[in-house]
Amino acid sequence: GRTIIGIMASSLYVACRELNVPRTLDDIAKAANLTVKELSRDYRLLVNRLELQPESYDSSEFVTRISTRVGISEKTKREALEILHKAKEKGITDGKNPISLAAAALFLSVIINHEGKTQGNIAKASGISGVTIRNVAKIIRKNLEVNIP
Repeated sequence: GRTIIGIMASSLYVACRELNVPRTLDDIAKAANLTVKELSRDYRLLVNRLELQPESYDSSEFVTRISTRVGISEKTKREALEILHKAKEKGITDGKNPISLAAAALFLSVIINHEGKTQGNIAKASGISGVTIRNVAKIIRKNLEVNIP
């Protein structure tokens, strides 16, 4: 069967998605002392049984969260949001992990603004691997023709 904690945590995750509060399955699972596998199973059950269609997260929701953890300036954060906005307009963001997109946009804006933060800093703060950040950044650079000094 299902645990009460699992269903409660799943409900919380659905609420976060509906209200655009940037929380990952991992965040909720840790807080509820569940595995991500258990939580995602209960989440799928809840979504299917209640016929919910939760919105996917907007990657810009995660920019503030990651930049605060890394200590990135407001100017660089705004640059990252602009990169994400342009990427969304071109359809580059479709089907991509919103956290990966936020991390890659921050990585590019850190380089553009000579912020001095590393890819490793951003990877650690976002929970996204450095390789993924590089790959997504490469896709963004290629499609948006982002000039890096």
